[in-house]
Amino acid sequence: MKLSIILASYNEAEYLPQAIESCRKLGLSDYEIVIGDDGSSDGSIDLIEQYALADPEHIRYFVQDRSDTSNLIASLRVSDLLFKAMEAATGDYLVILSGDDYFYETDFFTKGMDFLAAHPDYSAYVGTYDKVWKIRPAVHMHDQYPRRLYWAGAYIHISAFLFRKAAVTDGIFLDRFCDDTGLSYSLAFAGDWEYAEETVFAYRQREDSITHASDALQLAVAELMLFQDTLNKGELTKQSYARFYAPAQYVFDHREEAMLEKYRKYRDNCARYPNDILADLLGYDNAGEKEKHRIDVLLRNMRQCKAYYFTCLRLYGLGQRIKKALRR
Repeated sequence: MKLSIILASYNEAEYLPQAIESCRKLGLSDYEIVIGDDGSSDGSIDLIEQYALADPEHIRYFVQDRSDTSNLIASLRVSDLLFKAMEAATGDYLVILSGDDYFYETDFFTKGMDFLAAHPDYSAYVGTYDKVWKIRPAVHMHDQYPRRLYWAGAYIHISAFLFRKAAVTDGIFLDRFCDDTGLSYSLAFAGDWEYAEETVFAYRQREDSITHASDALQLAVAELMLFQDTLNKGELTKQSYARFYAPAQYVFDHREEAMLEKYRKYRDNCARYPNDILADLLGYDNAGEKEKHRIDVLLRNMRQCKAYYFTCLRLYGLGQRIKKALRR
């Protein structure tokens, strides 16, 4: 059973050696590292080429063309990069790592491949991870919620997932989003998850990351694009209503600001969907009474779903704490 490690890189030359070496130290007998670089300008590409030349049996790479300006939204560029890397992968199973993160030495990957081989109804094997800072102590993240509750709002980093490549090739994935959140949601469509106790990787916290560099409205609009992508699948609708209520309400409350030129690329990308939720929210003030009522109902239903699933999350978490206390 071959494992393909997808390493996504962009201007992370400072961290890449640790990321690549962590992949090589997993103790796997049959693996490959497919590095996709998004057109770095900091020396990352030269560094990647050196690794590929030194270990051609295990390391392959490609560079995505940054002169293509059709997808300027960062999450869509990352999605394009990951789709290309997964299509190029030759392994039966996949894991994904960012160029500034690193795996721990663990038998999680071998156990995961063995489990998925024996359980065809499962799409992923999921571990835990640490958040790490330069000057703060690491924080262990152990939130392992049932798949449908995760969909509703709980968060597990995608690099803690080992999953089948067949989930990609069988067309289960969302149409456009393959970034961290979109990929995990696609795996929620694809099948059940098995949780493991192993700590898989270190998630580096950086002030200059894409998430930190984007303003709140940019992030909210990007989330609405992902919401449209999920609606096109026609599955898990109530859970997605819960997950995307907050960004929908935020965009609605800031709809005048969202019409500024700096957000045009987001509006243009949303318009590519048949169900343009963003256009509905931004056009509310000029809409007729019937259309306003439809939007009001949508936001109300999303808010009610959010409240319901948030309660479910709290009750599940309480139940888990009680179980742990009884075991002690």
